[in-house]
Amino acid sequence: MTAIIQFLLEASVSLCLLYGLYACFFAKTTQFYWNRIFLMAIPILSCLIPLLSLPSLWHSSNSSLSSVQMVVNLEEVVFFQHEVTSSLPKLDIILLLMILYSGGVAFGLARFLSSLFHLYGMIRKIEAHHIGGSKVFIHPHFKASSFLNFIFMPSYSTNHRPSGLILAHEQSHVKKLHSLDLLFIEFFGVFFWFHPLLSQLKDSVKETHEFQVDREMLQKSDIREYGHLLIEPDNIPTGAAYIHYFNQLQTKKRIIMMTKSPSPVWTRFRYALVLPCIALLVFIFSCEKEEDLTLTKSEEVLALSSSPSKVEVFDVVEEMPTPVGGMEGWNQYLKENLAFPSSAKEEGIEGTVYAEFIVDESGKIRDVSLLRGIDGRLDAEALNVLKNSPDWIPGKQDGKVVNVKLRIPIRFKSYPS
Repeated sequence: MTAIIQFLLEASVSLCLLYGLYACFFAKTTQFYWNRIFLMAIPILSCLIPLLSLPSLWHSSNSSLSSVQMVVNLEEVVFFQHEVTSSLPKLDIILLLMILYSGGVAFGLARFLSSLFHLYGMIRKIEAHHIGGSKVFIHPHFKASSFLNFIFMPSYSTNHRPSGLILAHEQSHVKKLHSLDLLFIEFFGVFFWFHPLLSQLKDSVKETHEFQVDREMLQKSDIREYGHLLIEPDNIPTGAAYIHYFNQLQTKKRIIMMTKSPSPVWTRFRYALVLPCIALLVFIFSCEKEEDLTLTKSEEVLALSSSPSKVEVFDVVEEMPTPVGGMEGWNQYLKENLAFPSSAKEEGIEGTVYAEFIVDESGKIRDVSLLRGIDGRLDAEALNVLKNSPDWIPGKQDGKVVNVKLRIPIRFKSYPS
């Protein structure tokens, strides 16, 4: 569940940044074709970037490794804390958020499908007229609009020029496949119903569609005649968000865009700004941040001082020490004996404890020390389990049993992601 919430948060931040880029640099240009492409790319990139997994760019490896860094690392042990039984139920914020989110998705999806079925049922009841390669449905209660290859008109006559211009307007939407854009944005909105910029994104896509068609319609009519159609005292159209209505609610902006001089070609170079923006989002969300295992100077001193000076301790030997029950048995021992302190769990403390120990010549674990901790309670739990662990098969060098130093990371997590 936490992975889903993390994805939604990262995708939401990506959407904010990308749409902010559009609003600041592209929205006022007349590069409608490029604006349409970028607007449709915003939800795709917002979802794709958090899903990418690229090599870490956060951590640069050191060419010179200290003796402490050469210690063999055992496989990380991840310890998931199970719910502790209690007489009173505990409030799970993550679960509540997921229930709320799922409810919003279910409601949005039901409303989306319901509107599609309603539109389909309405189309079936009315006879279609084939005009100019489009199916035109004529009914007095309809508002001039279009969806996919369907056009809806309150009336139509071949001798009535205004209705001919309105039909040409809607046919332009059909030819440019604008309905597919709206369907995609509407479906995206089902899963990102909570996003504060979702409404602005939908409006921007519709505006761009209208700007494209309006500019094309000026080749068939002068701006006075066409503008008069836009400001007809008609009722405000209401209906499904994925339907194009002729008299949308941005008439003033549409007229301004029709009278605006075309943006020069060089303005297309603004779209190059998208590349560093995407690179920044990829760097933040898609590059896996590696744990920095390089120890500080004080930690190196602590690690080195944990081994006795009179006894030779090897970091790497020909035959490394192994648990009596194998690594599987060792991991099972740790998971069965580790306990997640309830107080730390309630405070939401998680992280990785790095510890070091020596397997001596007799196979016993001694000189257990902490290299890097996260919380005193979790640190003590990890060290205590290591100190009480069963014997190992000692390591050998040149056929002789020797003392070997090992390091192990133990990660405490409240819930598996």
